[in-house]
Amino acid sequence: MQVKSGASGDSDAGAVVGKYMTQVSALTAPQTEMDMKDIELKAATLESDQLVSMIRKRLSNKKQYGAILKQQLESVHASEEVFKNQLDTERRNREQIQRGLLETKSEVMSLKSTYTNQGRKQVEQAKHINRLDQMVKDLQGSFEETLDMERKASIALNEAEKKIA
Repeated sequence: MQVKSGASGDSDAGAVVGKYMTQVSALTAPQTEMDMKDIELKAATLESDQLVSMIRKRLSNKKQYGAILKQQLESVHASEEVFKNQLDTERRNREQIQRGLLETKSEVMSLKSTYTNQGRKQVEQAKHINRLDQMVKDLQGSFEETLDMERKASIALNEAEKKIA
């Protein structure tokens, strides 16, 4: 059944409307029980197809989302591995620094002991040098006294020889 429009230029539009009306009338006014079953079957099929299409779209979206989540999970695992490696590296560096610090402390204590001993030796040597300097001064004083006494004795001897002579 075709419906024609009242205007003469709308024959194509009328054909489209007529076709629509034919489908609507076929859906709304079944002639027989078989037509009714066909309409119900077509409606159920159309509804099922739309539902299947919608479910497929959702499934496709879920698969894409699942793939994205899987990539993100792999990225997280890779990042976790990188962080674990960095942590291990930091631990090894810290241990190495601690060992170096302990070695340095030991060296400092050894050097401190060495310098303390050297300081003590230097103090002892300074005391010994001072004693030796004092002894040298005392000996120089004694030597000068001996020289003075020898001169005096020599002068006295010369005078005594002059008196005897």
